[in-house]
Amino acid sequence: MDKKKIVITGASGFLGYHFLKAYSTDYPIVGIYFNTPIIDFENISKQKFDFSNDTDLISFRHFLEKEKPDFILNFAAIANANFCEVNPDISSKININLPTTLAKTCQELNIKLIHTSTDLVFDGERGNYTETDQLDPISIYGKHKMEAERIIQINNPSALILRLPLMFGLTPQGTGFFQNWVEKLKSKETLFAFTDEFRTAAAVNRVVEGIKLLMDNSESGIWHLGGKENCSRFEFATRLAAFLNITNPNIKSSIRADVKMPAPRAKDVSLNSNKANFIGYTPLNLEDEFRIIFN
Repeated sequence: MDKKKIVITGASGFLGYHFLKAYSTDYPIVGIYFNTPIIDFENISKQKFDFSNDTDLISFRHFLEKEKPDFILNFAAIANANFCEVNPDISSKININLPTTLAKTCQELNIKLIHTSTDLVFDGERGNYTETDQLDPISIYGKHKMEAERIIQINNPSALILRLPLMFGLTPQGTGFFQNWVEKLKSKETLFAFTDEFRTAAAVNRVVEGIKLLMDNSESGIWHLGGKENCSRFEFATRLAAFLNITNPNIKSSIRADVKMPAPRAKDVSLNSNKANFIGYTPLNLEDEFRIIFN
C-alpha cells in the first residue's frame, strides 16, 4: 500500500522541525515555509508560500490540487501573543484566514486537515481544562485561535484540532524558551520566572508522538496534548536547574504583574489530556522528559 502523503505548513518552525525529525523518512512529505528555510531533511520536498498574501493562498490551493496529499498538518501560526496583541491584522491573516482557507479547501478536495490550536483559548481562571470546557480567551492571539477552531468545525467537521500547551525541546536554530533558559542557567545569567503562571508544559517530541497517534487512529474533533504535570514557570526552571546539576542557579521569582507586556497573561491554562491518555498518549514527568532530551 502507498504511504500517505503529508503537506506540513510551518514546517521550518519548532513543532515542524521535531515532526520532521521523527517522521520525515516514514512518509512522502512536502514542507511549506516562508521566512525561515527548512534546514536538513534532504529527503523531503520544500515549497515557499507567503500565507499573508492572497495571491499565494490561491496558488497554494492549486498546489494542493496538483499534489493531492492525504493530510495537511497546519503548524503555521503567529504564536507570539505580544506581537499579535499589537498587530491584530497580521495575526488574523495567519491565525484565522489561513485555517479558514485550509478548512474549506480540505473539505472540497477530501484532504484530512490537522490543525494546531493552543491552551490560550481558555481564560486561565481555574485550569485543568477539558476539550468541552467553555472558551474565553483574554488575548488577541487566543481569540484568533478560538475563531479558527469555530470556523474549522463549521466548514470541515472531519478535521482534527489539537490544543497544544507550552512545548519544550532543543533545535539546531536554538529557538524556544527552553533553550534560552538552559543557556541562562548554565551561564548564571539572571532568569526571571513567574510563580503565578501555570501550564502543562509538554516535551515537543512527546507531542509529535501524540499527533502521529491521532493520525494513525483517524481521529477527528478537538483533542488536548498537554504534559503530565501542571507547574509554574518558576517550578519548571528550578527543576530544570536541579536536573542540570547547577548549584546556586540565578533564578529570580516574579509575578505576572511585575512585567508589563502588550498581551494579558492567563493564570492557569493547564490542559486535561485524559481523552488522549486513554488511547495511548503518554507524556512523562519533567525529569524523565529532560533525560530523553539531553540523552
